[in-house]
Amino acid sequence: MTFIFSIFFYNSHQQFTLTSKHACITKPTQPPPPPATTQAKPTEPQPTHGPTGQPYHHKEDNPISLGTILDICALMLVITYLIAGTSFMYFRRGERGKDALPNLAFWMMLPGLVK
Repeated sequence: MTFIFSIFFYNSHQQFTLTSKHACITKPTQPPPPPATTQAKPTEPQPTHGPTGQPYHHKEDNPISLGTILDICALMLVITYLIAGTSFMYFRRGERGKDALPNLAFWMMLPGLVK
């Protein structure tokens, strides 16, 4: 059986041929068999410990890792520090603009201190 395909792409015309002795262009004469009915197998309990005796940790039990929790806490502390410090500098000391940021001199020197 040979299939000839023609493709028109923009201003070019491409043609290619597929040949196979196993190709079948007609519909099958027999209807497909009905789907097999499967009975639900009883689920076996999942093992809770591995071969070394260490407990398995399943993702669905705790989707957030300790590192993620620590990152969120650190980010919250930095945001709280910036908001509280800027509010103090703005309302109590009357600083305006970038001078209202807490410990501005330290944050300006930090890129040079990190190597």
